[in-house]
Amino acid sequence: MPTYLLTIREVRRVNAGIQLLPGIRIGEASEHVKSMKQGSRLEMRLPDGRVVQNMLLSYGVPVERNAAGGFIYRGNPDDAEIVLLLPAETRDDDVVTGTEVWLV
Repeated sequence: MPTYLLTIREVRRVNAGIQLLPGIRIGEASEHVKSMKQGSRLEMRLPDGRVVQNMLLSYGVPVERNAAGGFIYRGNPDDAEIVLLLPAETRDDDVVTGTEVWLV
């Protein structure tokens, strides 16, 4: 049974692929979401009614390196935001604002 993950408000192309925003707050993640992994199948339910299959390239919490070489998370570490990354080959018109993303 598919599990709702998020509704896209913003898409960012980065070197590795396409980031979907907002991310998923750890405090709001169901057990199904916590079990997702790289390569998990995703279903994109677009506002125009189309349904497109995709896959999760990777996911994680965005961090930055500080001057000492450590990592810094800009936000509340107790309720971090997990950002999903899709393959770079994903078509722009398959990840438009308002698209629902479901874990299949």
